[in-house]
Amino acid sequence: MAHFTKLFGEKLIDNKGTEYPTETELEGKHVLIYFSAHWCPPCRQFTPMLAKTYQNLKNKNIPFEVIFISWDRTEDQFREYFAQMPWKSLPNFTPNSPLRKNLDKQYKVSGIPTLIVLDKDGNTVTAKGRNAAMKDPTGSDFPWAPKKLHQLVESLPNISGDEVQISSLHGKHFGVLFGGKWIGQKFISFVQHLNTVRAKLSQSGQDFPLIFATLDKTTKDYKDVLALLPNDTLVFEFKDPRVEDLAEDLGVTTLPNFTVIDTDGSVLNVNGYATLNADTNGDFFPWGPRAVESIDLASNSDINTNLCAIGIIPDGNAALIEKFTTVGQAYYDSFKKGEKDEVKFYLSNGTEAATKRMVDVFKARSQPCILFLALPKFLVSTDFDNFETTLNSVASGTHEQMSSL
Repeated sequence: MAHFTKLFGEKLIDNKGTEYPTETELEGKHVLIYFSAHWCPPCRQFTPMLAKTYQNLKNKNIPFEVIFISWDRTEDQFREYFAQMPWKSLPNFTPNSPLRKNLDKQYKVSGIPTLIVLDKDGNTVTAKGRNAAMKDPTGSDFPWAPKKLHQLVESLPNISGDEVQISSLHGKHFGVLFGGKWIGQKFISFVQHLNTVRAKLSQSGQDFPLIFATLDKTTKDYKDVLALLPNDTLVFEFKDPRVEDLAEDLGVTTLPNFTVIDTDGSVLNVNGYATLNADTNGDFFPWGPRAVESIDLASNSDINTNLCAIGIIPDGNAALIEKFTTVGQAYYDSFKKGEKDEVKFYLSNGTEAATKRMVDVFKARSQPCILFLALPKFLVSTDFDNFETTLNSVASGTHEQMSSL
C-alpha cells in the first residue's frame, strides 16, 4: 500500500475534517482520483453526478474510494466545494504543494474535471473515468476498464466481403486505422504509405492485419477510401457507432490515428501514425514505443507534461548518439521494471522546427548538448560523459542547477 501513501501522503480527510490513515483507508480498494474545482462549471455539473454513482457503488459494497484533488484558488472555495462531497481529500488546501503538482504531472492532467481510476495496486485502469461514470451512472461496469477490440466486436467483413472473426487476430500484431477522406492529403498519403509498408512486410513473411475504423462523413468518401485499401482489410461499415466507442477505449485523441495492437489484444502504441510515418521499410515493426525516439515523434503533450531528455547532436556524432542512446535505454529498462519514474528520451539533429523553437526558448545554443525539461524547469548540459549522473539527479528532483522559465 506504500504506492497510495506515496501518491497522497500519510493522511486523508473527509468533509468534516476527520483524519484517516491513507494506508489502511485505501487498502484493497480501487481508488478514483478526482481533479476538480468550484470555479469550473463542468466540474460543478459533474460532481453531483459522481456523488450518485459513488452512493450506487457503496450500496453494492464495492471496495473503492474517491480522493478529491482540489484545483480551487482559495481555501474558502475548497472548503465550500468539498462540503458537497461524500468522499476523501488531501488534508490541507495547498494548491502549489509538491503532492498536488506530482499528481497533476504523473497523470498528465491538463484540464478539469478529470477522474483517474486506479486498481488496488495503484495501476491506472482508465484516465477517462469521467466519461465512463457519465455513461454508466449505476456503476454496472465498474471499474470501467477499457474494452479490448474482441469485447466490442465479434467479427468484421473484409473489403472482399468475407466475414472474419476478430478472435482469429489473437497472437498477431495488427493495426487499427481511424480517419476519413475529409482529413485531406495527410490521411490519403498515410494510407498509401501504410499499403507500401504492409506489402514489404508481407514479402518478408510478416502478417500484419489491418482494420479500417471509418470516420468518413459521406458514403462516397467512405467508398473512395475503401478503393485505396487492399482487399484483405477488415472494415467497419459507414457510420458504425462502435467506431466511436473503440476510439475512446483505445485512447484516440487526434486524427488520423493508427493504433498498433499487441499480440495479447492490448494497445502497443496509440501513436503508431507518427512512428510508422518515420519508418519507410518496416524496419521498426511492430512499432512499439522505443526507449529513445526522434524529436519528430514528440507531441506537445509529451514535452509539456513529462520529464524529457533531448539530445541535440547537430553533427551526427556517432559516439555521442551511442552514449545518449545507451543511457536512455538503460533508464527506460529500469522504468519498465517499476524502478524509476518515467523520462521521455528524444534525439535531434538540430534542424527540426520543434528543436529550433526549444533552442530559442531555453537558450540551448552551445551544441551538442542535452536539454532536460521538467517544465517550467529546465537544464542545458554539454557534459555527455556525466549524462547518467545528471539524468538521475534531475529525475529525482535533487539537481541544484535547474533554471525556471
